[in-house]
Amino acid sequence: KHLSPPFAPRLLGAPEILRGARQLHLRPFNGHHAQIPATNGSGELTPEFRDYLVFLEALFAVIKSDTRPDEVIYACPENGPRAPGGYALSCFPDVWQDAIRVRDEARLLWLR
Repeated sequence: KHLSPPFAPRLLGAPEILRGARQLHLRPFNGHHAQIPATNGSGELTPEFRDYLVFLEALFAVIKSDTRPDEVIYACPENGPRAPGGYALSCFPDVWQDAIRVRDEARLLWLR
């Protein structure tokens, strides 16, 4: 489905389906692609990833509303390989470094 930002109103419109979710896969996406780069290769966040972060903040709010402070939530930042069959395109920056940045940005949002 082609979506335009903001994604949260459409994708989180039924928060009850997330009740009990304790494992999250954090693959940055936009309304057209299953994986987008988090950075432009120079360390700056891409505009598309900034839109994803708005969604991620809303997702975390939903998850936090249904968890106890002592519960453990597992979140795996994901960026697929550039190898044939992978989600990443040849123009993407280093996907491992991008996954590290996804982790770092997600952690900042979670701790807010």
